[in-house]
Amino acid sequence: MKYEFHPEAPKNSKVMGKVEEYTMSISVEALEAEALHLPPGERARLIERLIASLDVDPEVEEAWAAEVERRQAQIDHGEVSLLSGPETLSKLKAEFE
Repeated sequence: MKYEFHPEAPKNSKVMGKVEEYTMSISVEALEAEALHLPPGERARLIERLIASLDVDPEVEEAWAAEVERRQAQIDHGEVSLLSGPETLSKLKAEFE
């Protein structure tokens, strides 16, 4: 694949830890097509890195972490019962019929 680089992008050396930055001009569709040719493990790694690059609100992350801990404590103390995947799907289907 050929990438087009913006001519006015900063051009720092990429020697010994220095970063080279370029503004790439590539469509999301072309990037997606290339990514879909990666092996599954590489696609998973790419997804993880892309998700990690998103701006994350620390308050939201803290709230989710607290919720996970709360739910895990409920499970550990026997306050809730876990359902198998098929049982859960069956109950959900029944609710929406």
